[in-house]
Formats: sequence, structure tokens, C-alpha cells
Amino acid sequence: MTHSNRVSVPASPEPTPEANLRAMIAPSLVLAGLLLAQQPATVPESTDFERTSTNADVHAFLEQLSRAPNSTRLRTHRFGFTALGRDLDCVVASLDASRTPAEFRAGARLRALILANIHGGEVEGKEAVLRLLREIAYGEHEDLLQRVDLLFVPVFNADGNDAIDPSNRPSQNGPNGGVGQRHNAQDLDLNRDYIKAESPEVRAQLALLQAFDPHLYMDLHTTNGSDHGYQLTYAPALSTTLDPELDAFTHDEFMPSVRAAMLERHAMRTFDYGNFSDGGQGEGHANGWYTFDHKPRLGWNYVGLRNRISVLSEAYSYLPFSERIAVTHAFVLETIRALVDRERQAREIFAHADERVLRRDAPRPSIGFDSEFAPPRITNVLISDVARVETEHGVRRVAGPSWRDKPETPVYVRFEPRRSIPMPSAWAIVGANSLIRQTLLLHGIEVHRLSEPTDVEAECFWPTSVAKPRLRFQGHRMLRIRGEIAKSRRELPAGTLIVSGHQRLARLAAMLLDPHSEDSLAVWNFFDDAIRVVDEIDPDAPLAFPILRLGRTPNATRRCDLDQEHLVNPNLLSPRPPEGDVLIVSIHCTDPGLRVDGPFERAARWQGRKVRYRFGANEYDDTTALERAIRQARPDTDAVVIVPDARVVDREILLVAESLRRCGVEHLHLDVSKHE
Repeated sequence: MTHSNRVSVPASPEPTPEANLRAMIAPSLVLAGLLLAQQPATVPESTDFERTSTNADVHAFLEQLSRAPNSTRLRTHRFGFTALGRDLDCVVASLDASRTPAEFRAGARLRALILANIHGGEVEGKEAVLRLLREIAYGEHEDLLQRVDLLFVPVFNADGNDAIDPSNRPSQNGPNGGVGQRHNAQDLDLNRDYIKAESPEVRAQLALLQAFDPHLYMDLHTTNGSDHGYQLTYAPALSTTLDPELDAFTHDEFMPSVRAAMLERHAMRTFDYGNFSDGGQGEGHANGWYTFDHKPRLGWNYVGLRNRISVLSEAYSYLPFSERIAVTHAFVLETIRALVDRERQAREIFAHADERVLRRDAPRPSIGFDSEFAPPRITNVLISDVARVETEHGVRRVAGPSWRDKPETPVYVRFEPRRSIPMPSAWAIVGANSLIRQTLLLHGIEVHRLSEPTDVEAECFWPTSVAKPRLRFQGHRMLRIRGEIAKSRRELPAGTLIVSGHQRLARLAAMLLDPHSEDSLAVWNFFDDAIRVVDEIDPDAPLAFPILRLGRTPNATRRCDLDQEHLVNPNLLSPRPPEGDVLIVSIHCTDPGLRVDGPFERAARWQGRKVRYRFGANEYDDTTALERAIRQARPDTDAVVIVPDARVVDREILLVAESLRRCGVEHLHLDVSKHE
């Protein structure tokens, strides 16, 4: 495919002295302009960038905007709740903001969803979004609103946002008043939850994505990595199962054009997201620049599998807080503008990506697996001197005013599969429970159920090894499954779930279900009881893996709908308890102890932590004693509400949930509204 508007980006941008001066005085000019125009100031602007906004501050600011001259262009929707019951708000910015989601989807304009503050300590996106909303409410960005409807989530991790403490992210260069915490109230990293969907926040966002189907998704973060010379780094979706045309467009044209605009219009330095490291490649690779990960557990990788443009934004945390807000603000605007400028081309690419999975008479798309870094490009990368400043909360790192080239650096910012396999016509899930069905439907996957036994020719997966680490990650001991495919004739029982590979979200379905997926539901322990290791492959033996790959979709099926009841198990706890009399198990943290974190993305451990469990009138020191008491009581209900106090973490809730399930309790509910 030939693109006529390809741009060339210099490897070592050099803003002019005048541009640097503008960047230095910009914060004071912003506040002075607001005062003259009598526009509301954000919390950072009104505190000389010493503080960031709480949820209450955000709501108060949005209330002030409701009195602005163009306030009808903004409308706030509550799209869900956090684990602690806080509202999750999405602000629609549009020339006709009162439309329903269906009317937005049917409209002629593009749609963009900008999500901020998924990590409660990374606050620049939140403040940049509020600034953009103010500009729209006071009549700016008319040219963009003629072409695109905007959806902003200023605070996604609302519970984490309000856990403000100066000791959070101490290496960050402000704000001095502190920031929130990375995880949510369940001790979950929301940006690792997009496959398993355990948190109420991510489940709510999945529904938001289905409702509006945005053409562009942006995930706004802050990075505290290597000593580089960029004000912001970025990444498009990196999955090795992305549509190839969309993948090439975002990497080779779309993001380079945004980078060029950031330099030319704002004198701001941006680059592919990454860090100086060996990338896990060992000796001889230490001088390379490596991006992070391609797995769809990460939000921006996940959305790319929905055949839309998805972009990660990472402001550089060693810059002053005011500068991080400014560069994020500019990056959001330029990314939206790049989409608008390429609307026709982008829409064609989206349509082609959808058609490639929907067509039944075309070669099947590939599922990539066993992925590795693609060969690097060699280019100059900017480095800078970062000062270490001792504070009472730790060592703060402050980026210096100058930067220089690190010449001929290998830059690894894409992945490629070592192996690939064609997508099947359908997947059959034998013996699937309600949790699996509900999880697929939450993702927007079309699911059908066999209405009668059906004989099929299937590709069966035979696990030859299953590794299960001792340490937990995000509450899970994630599986690493290796095996082989063999064809056999099978009779699928009535009730088997069928997921077609000829649906728009087929690439996402492949990541959730296919035995080859590197980040599937099976990896996240959804099928542990149904997986067994085999010494040799016997096509006539009972299944060793419950998901089969089918060459054609069976006819005798009926479509499943998302149930409204709260189906819960240790992998999915509902934040809303049922009405009426219920059995209650309380969890109390009597001594929080000391949290000790291992290397990045490894499970935390606790030293000196003490937790007690209350059931009825008695308290217990461990889950073994609790489980014994529940079995002796023989409760005549299959629904139990778990009530943790404010210091209980997700892992401790899951231990109780597992005990209750072993006692035969089918419906578990989490109520964090009555912290004692």
C-alpha cells in the first residue's frame, strides 16, 4: 500500500532558544490568561503546580465548566463504579453531546476515547484532560469537533488517585503535595487486567468500549525510566496478532506524523516508548533501547486487537510537573489531529481489518505466538543528565536542561512471532462455566451455545508441559503451556460454547481462547481444572485441553446474552452485594506489616502482616480454621458477602473466596462500602 503523505522525522531534534524560552514561561502565562478571562483554574494551576486534583476537585472543576459559554458541548456520563463505590465518569465533548452511544456510533464523525490516571500516581494525563475540557467549554478546538466526537475519562483509577501521599513515586519531579498509588483498592494493577477483567473499573471500561467503539484510544501515563532526552515517549499497539495493515500504518506513518507535529508546532521532543537496557537479551545488548511488552493484558495493546488505533502516552516524570502536563496536552491534541487529517485512509484501514476476519472466502488471518523483539532500527537516541536530589521521602530525579545524541543505537520497539498459525473458523469450549461465558461477553465477543450434540472435525491441543510458578502475579499463578495440535473426530455435547472466528473481534477472541495465545484465559487460570499434561498424543483419548479449533462453525447454536446477575468466583468478585439477608464473612487487617516488592512485575510479599477472619460471632486466625467453621455450620445459602476492611489486599480476599467455593458456595459478592 502506498501512502502519499509519509513524513521524515529528524533523529535529534533541536528546538530553537525561543521555543525553549516559551516552554519555561508557559505555566505562568497560562494562569495569567485564565485570570484575565475569568476561566476556572485546575488545582495544579491554582497551587503553582504543588498539588494534583482529587476526585472531589475534578467534580468541582467539571461543575464550574457547566457554567461556561459552550458548556452544552460537554456532558458527563457515569459509566461504572470503583471497588470502593466511587463513580467512574466519562465526559463527552461534542457539538451535540446529548446523543446516546448508539447515535454516536451511527453518526458521521470519528470517535476518540482518551483515558487518564489508570495508575493513580501518574497524574499528568488527568490534568491535561481537564485543561482540554476547559478549552472546549470556552469555545476552542472547533475545527476538531467538526470532525471528531471526544470521550474523556479524567480519572480511571479513582480509588488509587485519592490515596495521595508524598511517599508515592518519590523519584518523580513533583508535585510536592504527593500523588496517588499505582494499584486500585483491590491491590490490582488495572493496566494488567484487560484479559482477566477482575476489577470493576476494567469491566466498566469494556462496556464503554463496546458502547462507543472509538476509532482512536489513548492511554495517558507517566514514565520514570532511563535518563533520556525526550519529554514524552509513545507506543502504538504492539501485539503480534494485530491486523498487519493497521500495524504498518500506526508504526510507519501515523505515529511518525504525530512526532513531527510535536516538534514543528510545539518544539517538544518525543520518541518511541522504551528504556536503555539489554531487553532481557543478555550480554552485548545493554546499549539498546527496548520497548516493554506486546501482551493484551495491557490496555493499549488490548484495544489494538479491536481493529482500531491505540496509543500509549508516557510523559517523562523527571521533568517539572507543569511541563509534563503541557507535553501530554499537546500530544493528545496532535494525535487527534493526525486521525482527523487521515480520516479517509484510517476508515479504509479499519474497514479492511474488519473485513479480513469477517470474510469466509478469504485466507484466515494469522495468530502470532512465541514472540520476540523484531530486528532493531539503528538511529540516534537522545540522552540527558539527570540529577539526584535527596528529599525526606527518597531520591528525586530532576532532568537537566540539555541533551545529546547517543549515536547508532539499536532501537527495539516492535515484536514479531517466531511461529504463527491460521485462525480457525471457530473455537469450541467444552464444559465452560458461567464465569467463562460471562467474561467473553464482557469483552464483547459473540458467543453461541450448541443446542444439540454435534459431531465435528476438530484440532485438539495436547499439553506436553504446563509450568505454574510459585509466585503470584496480580493474584494469579500464571500458566506457561506448551503442546501440540492433532486432528480428531469429536462429538461436542449440547451446551458447548461456540465462538466464531468470523466476527469483528476475532483477533481479540483468539487472544482470549486459542491454545497458542501467550496471554489467554487459560494462562490466567480460568481452565486449571480442565488442563492435564500428556506423555503422548492419542486422538481418541479424553480431551486434555477444553478448547478445540474448528474448521467450520456448527449450525445448531443459539446466541448467548450477558446475564445481569452477579456471577462471582475467586477470579471475579462483584462490588455490589445482593439484597436481603445474606451470610457475611469479614476480613480484618490487624497489623499491615511491611510490603516488600520484588523485581518489576513480580509478586509482593509481606513481613509481619496479620489478618483475622470473622464468621458469625467468632474470629479465626487463618483460612483453614475459617473453612472448618463454615463446613461445620453448613450454611443453607449459596450466596455469601465478603466484607474486607480498608487495609485488606486482593490476595487475602481471594484466599477467603477460594475457601468458600470449596465449601460449596456458588455466588460470592464483595462489599467494600462498610469498612470498619
